[in-house]
Amino acid sequence: MDRLIALIADDHPEWRAIITRILSPIYEVIGFAERGDQILELAIKLRPHVITLDVSMPVLSGLMLCPICGPHCRQL
Repeated sequence: MDRLIALIADDHPEWRAIITRILSPIYEVIGFAERGDQILELAIKLRPHVITLDVSMPVLSGLMLCPICGPHCRQL
């Protein structure tokens, strides 16, 4: 099986770094975003297996993005 890929969305760089360290043994982190609209664009383009979403981000919150991004993820 190919390595699983992930996107990380958080408006705080220190949290993006922590989440990357946590995910890196299993997932290849292929993209980051600071705003909700950015992660949506990446999800449509890159079709990751997993997206981590900050609940409170500029433009679109993680809660608003869950049902929107889900269909753009690959099946595990």
